[in-house]
Amino acid sequence: MLISLEQEGERVALLALLDGYPDTSRLGDTTQIDQDEDYIALLNRYGDEGMVDTGEYLWEKTRDVIKNNARILKDFAPHIYCGNVLFFRATVTKDRCASSTDLWKPYVLEDIEIHDIDCKHEDMDRPEPIAEIGRILANKLEELQKRAAPIQ
Repeated sequence: MLISLEQEGERVALLALLDGYPDTSRLGDTTQIDQDEDYIALLNRYGDEGMVDTGEYLWEKTRDVIKNNARILKDFAPHIYCGNVLFFRATVTKDRCASSTDLWKPYVLEDIEIHDIDCKHEDMDRPEPIAEIGRILANKLEELQKRAAPIQ
């Protein structure tokens, strides 16, 4: 989306990524996306009590979204971003290789500023991690605004 905005003449002042990674199959990693594993993780996260509120229809649609995301990822060809990236990395993980920000280096021309967040990937939307991310974002946005402000 960022590249599309830039191609349309928009200026993007900040790109922040929350523990997201590009498709590593383009870099020789043959790991496949396990759609059923993603679905099971959602079920485990929200449990039976979530099923009562959402119903089977919503869970079916959720599974469709997971499948569609995998399809989009398979067909996506990323462009190179010419700016800096603010990257929030979940540090509680089983596989440190999967959380390497080096995976972004082929797609980011400038710097990747990393902020480690003490949580699992799936918990980045919880109150404590979001509060920490929010503070860092607020400081970064304030810094960018000061740099962009005209000198009087």
